[in-house]
Amino acid sequence: MSEPKISLNALRVFAFAAAKGSFKAAADSLGVSQSAVTRQIQTLEQQLGTKLFQRDNRVHALTPAGQSLAPELLRTFQTLERSLERVKQIGDQELKLLRVDLPDDFLRFWLAPRLKDFYSIYPHIRLQFSTHSTQLDSINRGQLIERLRHQDSDLLIHQGAIKDRLLHSSELYPIRYQAVAAQPLAVSELAQQTWLIHPLDARYPVLKRALSLRAGELRTITPPSALSALDLVAAEQALALIDERFLPHLQLPQLCSVEDFVLETGASMLVSARVSERPSVGLVAFERWLTNRLNKL
Repeated sequence: MSEPKISLNALRVFAFAAAKGSFKAAADSLGVSQSAVTRQIQTLEQQLGTKLFQRDNRVHALTPAGQSLAPELLRTFQTLERSLERVKQIGDQELKLLRVDLPDDFLRFWLAPRLKDFYSIYPHIRLQFSTHSTQLDSINRGQLIERLRHQDSDLLIHQGAIKDRLLHSSELYPIRYQAVAAQPLAVSELAQQTWLIHPLDARYPVLKRALSLRAGELRTITPPSALSALDLVAAEQALALIDERFLPHLQLPQLCSVEDFVLETGASMLVSARVSERPSVGLVAFERWLTNRLNKL
């Protein structure tokens, strides 16, 4: 014949009663009636086959068996409560922290000036950023995808489609570039200017076609990155391309955009995340806010 299963709830009630020294005090702490405490203690005594309390004129004193069980049981429940609290804190931290990989120029020129707005709406969500160059090579792109797949990041903002069954992507906006210079220029003057752009940049051949130039006719300076190109415009007296959504940024008042010149490469800014039936609250909130603010422009 199998041993009767010991009720975990009855053990918990006994631990409270032993700690409080009173069934009434235990009932008040647990938010139940005193009779419910009595029933649970009686159930536990029946399951153990021994008395845990001596009852005499409504005074409840622990028996030797109760005295043996109570300290161990109290320590066990206290340890369990601490463990559950740690798990809850870890869960809350994971819920509130969102790790975002994104282009350095997108963070500097668009997102950073708007973070105050995001935190005013979602004060309990903390964003942690890692940046990459907008114009990614295949190696860097692969590393970013691996970070997302292996849960080293939660969200990836990027250009270029990603084909991976473990990830889902959505378009934020189609990118349109404008040319910026240190002084006003007309469209007719652009072909004779020097441009801050890498020959391997995906925008390079599109720019040449837009200026009706053949191979070798476009004068260029190779910048360390697409972001640094904007910082070098004045010093090099050259032009650079910038996502038109970044133009209102306050750090670029000294640059002049070239009117009537827009370069479209067919690229879009995308956002990707792991496929999940229950995405985190932080992920849903940030994606929703991001889409909303970008669509307002």
